[in-house]
Amino acid sequence: MKKIFRQGDVLVRQISNLPDKLKKVEDRIIAHGEFSGHAHYITSSGNKAELLISDKDVMYLDVPEDVLDAHLEHLLEGTGVWTKEHTKIALPPGKYEVRIHTQFNPYSKALQKVKD
Repeated sequence: MKKIFRQGDVLVRQISNLPDKLKKVEDRIIAHGEFSGHAHYITSSGNKAELLISDKDVMYLDVPEDVLDAHLEHLLEGTGVWTKEHTKIALPPGKYEVRIHTQFNPYSKALQKVKD
């Protein structure tokens, strides 16, 4: 069974394979908080768990089999200080698609990211 994790407006869904032609996201930030100065990060020992992005701006995670301490964390941006707004989520080895919650705005008739 595929695993699904959620932390605020971030959804992480296990998938079978990663698509081709992905680029590494060096700062490991999935999403910035618009109001509170926080960010959703991926952490692991040796930074072996990689955050990747496609040319269509879809993010993916690759957590190798030898990484047993990968986490989705919610930290004050640039400080490494954990916030109490969301708990840390352990991610088992695997491949994941990362999505940011969106909502439909009936006035602009467009999808927009939920502001956290």
